[in-house]
Amino acid sequence: MNNHVPSAGFNLQRVPLVIGGLALLALPFAFAQANLGVLQGNPTFVLFFAIGALSTIGFAAYYLVFRHLPQNIRRSPYLIFFAIFAFACVLDLLIGLTVLGYTDVMRGYFESGEPYLESNHGMAVNIWDGTVHFALYLWMSFCLASAIVHRRTALFWAGSMIGSVIVLMPGNLIGEYAEHIEPSYLLNLPFMIVPIFYAWKVASEDRYEIASARSSLSILDYGLVASLLVVASLSAFRMLVVLNSDISLTQAWATEVEPYLLSPSRYPQIQMLFYGYYLMPFTILAAISFWRLPSRSISIWAWIFAGAVAQGQFSHLVASISSAASDPQFVFVKTQAINFWVSNLLVMFVPLWFAWRYEQKLRG
Repeated sequence: MNNHVPSAGFNLQRVPLVIGGLALLALPFAFAQANLGVLQGNPTFVLFFAIGALSTIGFAAYYLVFRHLPQNIRRSPYLIFFAIFAFACVLDLLIGLTVLGYTDVMRGYFESGEPYLESNHGMAVNIWDGTVHFALYLWMSFCLASAIVHRRTALFWAGSMIGSVIVLMPGNLIGEYAEHIEPSYLLNLPFMIVPIFYAWKVASEDRYEIASARSSLSILDYGLVASLLVVASLSAFRMLVVLNSDISLTQAWATEVEPYLLSPSRYPQIQMLFYGYYLMPFTILAAISFWRLPSRSISIWAWIFAGAVAQGQFSHLVASISSAASDPQFVFVKTQAINFWVSNLLVMFVPLWFAWRYEQKLRG
């Protein structure tokens, strides 16, 4: 029997369709947890109830789809994780919509599950997860089942997931929600561990030929180098802002442009520290890389940083401009909208621009 051929008549397009269909089971699950009295005020039971629901989705996905796939694909655990994570995406979207006031279905979860998700940052993270990550799971599941190379998508997703958890988990422990950590906090661990291993897997399978000579730089390349250095400068500057530097310029930025940077939730402070300690050195290295031979490692890290920064900036922007959650006093100052949007959009899109451009140079 050929282990690389699906069962007779099996349509690989069913893979994302079934995963999407199973994810929609989050809707009745959400209404069930909202109306089960035993979950109210019982954080430990909420944790085990959630684990049971996620495990059920994994078993259902395997029985309906994955057991029909080729043996070499069927043995991969990542399809099951994608099905479980897609289910969680729909729940996260409902959490975000609850904070925004469009529904009350997840209101009880804030009390017995993860109260920090009711913050501006928590709302923004869940909106991103329920839309962008959900679409990525459907695409990656199809690619994985079809043996389609999806290196850039996988690395972007891994960076987005890792960047999200790096900010969310420490922020929960040191911010204004530190006294309200419940057992459901542990549900975040798989969302950090699985992307690390998947990024490692994708990077280790990266075997395509790379260019053996440095290509000449175009005008756009010089523009990209300048943009990378601007992002490095902004990352260092905003790190000084959240460290509450006595420099008058940083204090003016915190009060007149981005007051959200000093939010007691601590999420923006951790985000800016991440940019200062990791994004700034990488963008400088990225600018230098244009004058060196192409490197597969830089390309891998470029897509990881592109995902981390895209997610981080989306969450920061939405949290900064939203007054729907718990800290509306830190909404950005509209009279400084140009400075706010230009600086934040530069940080958001320049790493993605570099990842795309460097990929072109890497492949010659």
